[in-house]
Amino acid sequence: MFLSGTGSPRVVKWVVFVLSVNRYAYKSSVRSLNCIVSRVLISCRGDFLMGYPVAKEELAFSDPTPDGIKFASRYTGSSAFLVYKTAA
Repeated sequence: MFLSGTGSPRVVKWVVFVLSVNRYAYKSSVRSLNCIVSRVLISCRGDFLMGYPVAKEELAFSDPTPDGIKFASRYTGSSAFLVYKTAA
């Protein structure tokens, strides 16, 4: 998989990640849905690998929408979160 940062300037490089977040429903105007997405990610990070809680920095999001970028930035605490694209 190919990964890139989302910061400015955009940095493109190969990176190792642990957990990919591929399609998630997120809309900035729907607070209850956003809470559910956060809770699902918290659960996945805690249970994905037995005995190894996945750090927020080890998440890679699929090509996010503008609302998805806002969510991923808030969730990870960084505007330079990982974004992955599958090889075509």
